[in-house]
Amino acid sequence: MIGLTIPLTPAVWVIAGVTIAAFGLLPRAATTIGWAALAIGIGAEVAAKASILPMWVYRSVSPFAHVSPAYSPTIVDYLLVTLIAAALIAVGTAAFTRRDLST
Repeated sequence: MIGLTIPLTPAVWVIAGVTIAAFGLLPRAATTIGWAALAIGIGAEVAAKASILPMWVYRSVSPFAHVSPAYSPTIVDYLLVTLIAAALIAVGTAAFTRRDLST
């Protein structure tokens, strides 16, 4: 079971990165945006596997499509998804540090 879940870690980081970026930029909507990103990613996978949604749409909207063992990802896929996650986390962190918070 671990062997099937570890490869999905970069996609989970992307979802976390979306949430962190939302928290830095739109703090009141961060929870909703984070859950929506997760729901869109998982919902797109379910719809694509049920042949309701075209596969190209799934691969466009879900970070899970690029690292899923079912689609034989390469090391480049893992690196790109990890870089996207790092960029989102960096954007969120930078935006959060620039906010005017009274301490």
